Amino acid sequence: MGIENFKIVLDIPNAVYYAGSVVSGKLQFRLNKQTQIRGVKLHFLGEAKVSFKSLYKTSRSGENPKHEVVTFCASEEYFSIMYYLLGSSNSEMQLLPGEYVYPFTTTLPTILPSSFESEHGKIRYFIKAKVEIPWGVDFKVEKTFSIKTNVDLNNIAEAKKPIKRQVEKTFCCMWCRSGPLTMVLNLPQAGYVPGQNIPVILEVDNASNVDVDNVVIKLQKVIKWKASVPESKTKTDIVDLVELSIGGVRGKGSKTFTQQFSVPVVPVYSLHPCSIMTCDYIFKVKAETGSCHVNLTQEVPVFLGTVPVYKNGEAPPVDSSESLQQSHKATMPMTQPPFNPSMPTTQQPFNPSMPTAQQPFNPSVPTAPQPFNPSMPNAQQPFNPSMPTAQQPLNPSMPTAQQPFNPMQTAQQSFNPSMPTAQQPFNPSLLTAPQPYNYVMPTAPQSFNPSTPMAQQPFNPSVQMAQQPFNPSMPMTQNSSDPFQMPPFNPQMYVAQSTSNPSAEFSSSYLTPLLPKPIMPMTHPPNQGGRTQ
Repeated sequence: MGIENFKIVLDIPNAVYYAGSVVSGKLQFRLNKQTQIRGVKLHFLGEAKVSFKSLYKTSRSGENPKHEVVTFCASEEYFSIMYYLLGSSNSEMQLLPGEYVYPFTTTLPTILPSSFESEHGKIRYFIKAKVEIPWGVDFKVEKTFSIKTNVDLNNIAEAKKPIKRQVEKTFCCMWCRSGPLTMVLNLPQAGYVPGQNIPVILEVDNASNVDVDNVVIKLQKVIKWKASVPESKTKTDIVDLVELSIGGVRGKGSKTFTQQFSVPVVPVYSLHPCSIMTCDYIFKVKAETGSCHVNLTQEVPVFLGTVPVYKNGEAPPVDSSESLQQSHKATMPMTQPPFNPSMPTTQQPFNPSMPTAQQPFNPSVPTAPQPFNPSMPNAQQPFNPSMPTAQQPLNPSMPTAQQPFNPMQTAQQSFNPSMPTAQQPFNPSLLTAPQPYNYVMPTAPQSFNPSTPMAQQPFNPSVQMAQQPFNPSMPMTQNSSDPFQMPPFNPQMYVAQSTSNPSAEFSSSYLTPLLPKPIMPMTHPPNQGGRTQ
């Protein structure tokens, strides 16, 4: 024999799959001699077959009726996938002795019936492999795999509805007619899973004079096979899964039975879309009245599934047959961006009106406040208008940041010392604007030194009119009448600084580079002419 160890190995050892899943594995064999082949072919197949024997009428019309036992059959195919792992149908090649392994993968259709085995019908799934030999006998191997279908009872409307059925009959003996025998069956719902208890409430009212010997409840499986050759014919088989006797009721009596009925652990099938086989379940109640009377029976269809029915307000059940990867597959990736601290751009839509709120969210990035101050120094004023000096620590590296606080440096020209103070009302916006920024400046007395040249003005441009009260033509008594000019132009403060520490001028950062020598006769205050004596 030229081929050995010819087999199909699946990646899932138990070979159980769901509809729509991927079947993968490998085909392997070993050649003990050089062999000429046409190709290696793989075939995936899913099919159902029905076959049973029954009487068939063979006589023609007008003849005596004759019947023969013939085989009725039917079949249907759900999918057939074929392809070559090596070669093709019209190619030839030589394979040397050795081991050969060919991986394969195939996706199953999304709707398939469950694998099903019964006496007269089967639903099976195959993987067939073949090494085609030109002008010879092909080498073949096949492997079966199973399809399992999850049946969620919450998706079946009839399975969630409660059941209440009533049936009755009367007994007659000659011309006498008795009262009715009535049975009322109550079930909370029609759908259950294997292992679940069914709370059964059965009311029996026996108004007749016939005793009910026993009341029996059953769970039955009903299988039907439908053949089409040589003619259409259906065969039915009923199997009792569970049978329970709960007692009898005497004539002219009544009784209410409350019983927990346990569903046996059996495989659950979903044969849709198979059209030649069905598998249904029936809950049956029978009141046995003896041999001379017909029993009273009641049948209701029930459903068996893999996911139980849950009521409103209850948590949805988890199917135990689902793999862990599928049951935990559901995630919320959209909840991750709010918890990601490495994305500073996500902070802007939450508080666009507060640019300073970005500092606690990303203090390690110095460029974070730049989007709120893009090269505009006066943009800082709306954030703290009452503290103009707070702007200096925010941008100490830009000395020109003081320019926004001086609206017009050329405003000095309009304040010519030779012009009287009557010109002040003509430009009040320039005079009153700097006043809020010069209420608490301790260096204000130094900036109003009469001997300070005009170069000192750029260091305190906001106090322009402070020098005008020192006009030689105006007496010093006028300074005390102005409340806004008294603190910076108090002569006592000026004299105290001059007499107590004549060298204090050199300690000022403004006057030291401007005065060549401390020439300040501070012993006498200035006269009305604005000059020292």
